[in-house]
Amino acid sequence: MPFWGIRFPSIQLGLLQAIAKEAGIRVHGLYACMDFASRIGFRLYDVLAQHRGVLIGEWLFTRAAFPQHPLAEEFPHRFREVLRNAAETGGTSAEALIAIRNETAVRFISDLSDQILRGDARIVGFSSTFEQNVSSLALARTLKQREPDIVTLFGGANFDGPMGPAYMRAFPWIDIAVVGEADTAFPAILRAVLDGKPVPKLPGILTRDRLESAEAIGRATYDGPMDALPPPDYDNYFDAVRRYGFRHEEIGRPLYIPIESSRGCWWGEKHHCAFCGLNPHGMRFRAKKPETVIRDISHLADRYRIHRFSAVDNIISPDHLDNLLSHLADGQYDYTFFYEIKANLTREDIQRLRNAGVTHIQPGIESFSSHILALMKKGIKGIQNINTLRWMRYYGIEVLWNILLGIPGETPEDYRRQEEVIRLVHHLPPPQGAVPIWLERFSPYFSDAERYGFEDVRPEPSYAYVYPSDLHMDHAAYFFVAEAENTLSDADYKPTMQAVAAWKHKWDNSQRPPYLHFRRFHSGIQIYDGRDNPHHPSTYFYPKPVSDVYLFCSDRPRTTASIVNMLGKTPEVSLDERSVQGALERFVERGLMVTEDGSFLSLALPHYYRL
Repeated sequence: MPFWGIRFPSIQLGLLQAIAKEAGIRVHGLYACMDFASRIGFRLYDVLAQHRGVLIGEWLFTRAAFPQHPLAEEFPHRFREVLRNAAETGGTSAEALIAIRNETAVRFISDLSDQILRGDARIVGFSSTFEQNVSSLALARTLKQREPDIVTLFGGANFDGPMGPAYMRAFPWIDIAVVGEADTAFPAILRAVLDGKPVPKLPGILTRDRLESAEAIGRATYDGPMDALPPPDYDNYFDAVRRYGFRHEEIGRPLYIPIESSRGCWWGEKHHCAFCGLNPHGMRFRAKKPETVIRDISHLADRYRIHRFSAVDNIISPDHLDNLLSHLADGQYDYTFFYEIKANLTREDIQRLRNAGVTHIQPGIESFSSHILALMKKGIKGIQNINTLRWMRYYGIEVLWNILLGIPGETPEDYRRQEEVIRLVHHLPPPQGAVPIWLERFSPYFSDAERYGFEDVRPEPSYAYVYPSDLHMDHAAYFFVAEAENTLSDADYKPTMQAVAAWKHKWDNSQRPPYLHFRRFHSGIQIYDGRDNPHHPSTYFYPKPVSDVYLFCSDRPRTTASIVNMLGKTPEVSLDERSVQGALERFVERGLMVTEDGSFLSLALPHYYRL
């Protein structure tokens, strides 16, 4: 249902369809989102699907779902500015969005229920993540009113933890819900309903006569081998693309096919990042064997003639960094991939990613301040994040990242130092923005709010203007707001936000992005500094053995002792520790190096890309 992003198929639907078919159950995946997008325009739809914060997408279906909810009528006034900005970004007006809510969405739900009732479906299932909830509730309500014998089944991230029981208690037109992973529960529920038998009392399955708390009901998990899961079935997505004439060029985004090579988070199992909203009960890390991932990729590529893949993994498996990537890099394929990674990768790791076809990365950088990173439990230092960006740039991998603001325990000095770093790294890809953290259910910031200094934790304000008061909002909401005394003010963040804006401006408004690179000569290195003016760079020449110091600190951060040790292995080199320290300090003063906790990292990159 809307507002699923139309630029790629749903792995939730695709995987569950494939699992049901293996069980001999006839299923059809309905991409109703594509229908709705064709009605309001694909560009506007994509903007609304990407929007996070005030629940605009959910509000658009409130008249269809909750026609007697008075606060929903006040939404355009209460959130006037947000609604106007979203509308203008999508090429329309706030008045047009109001008309979509009052007319288009209502007609869409009616037409969609007609379509379903003309078929022979006995069970209608809804996968609900982010702002798919109210459209799903609207359709389920209409279907149950018109055909009470239809069984409605809900699941997805919006039904995890206490959210599932809260929604079921508030909305009697939900017959069954799955809390957690549905790989095992889904076919068991379908078979029981189709055979006229009671739904099995498995962990995480909620029914009208089993409306227990999240603690009592438990959480559905898939405990079988990951390699036993079938490749997802995306046939119905491509049918919908053809039926509604959708072209990805209309939203400026290419098509990526979702794949799953692992589930959970191996880092989160040990250290749950403080702002991360992943359910800790679903953090257990499991990975497919490399040959199984290759099987899935090959099947999907051959069936849909698509070479771009987006891994839905929370974090790439360490085993896949070696075995899977080596297989993908052996020259047999021309696939490209998106992956989420932990940013403490070596140059060799990043080169391996690129050779395997990984062209887009979300590395979870979040900050250049080691103090802030420690507060977030990221397990990495700022200097490592800089090095990761360096080699991503060198190997031509596009990096998707943000600088996060509003971390409990942060200090003005953290941001002052970070601004200094930002001014030195304009030759590296900038973040998408500097943004405040969200307070998400399941994150340590939410579950242990008092410890982190959050007070007056409450659901994000737009929930009250979307859902009726029957819903226990404290249990159902995923996004929250709070007060935090141990964070800084908006004025304190302004210099960082301005520094990021200036950085982005250089990349977005220049025919040649900023650069900082070096060329090797027999007698030393020449550094070309085009960070401020790419068309008229500053140049510096450093002879041996000083150039050896710079090159040695290029692959990764190095300590003075390790540099002296390296130089000591070359008898003809005559640089003692004092001389090395002096050279390092001069590089830092000139902005060609950064230093942290006694380690030094060269900022310039080799002149050209070497595979």
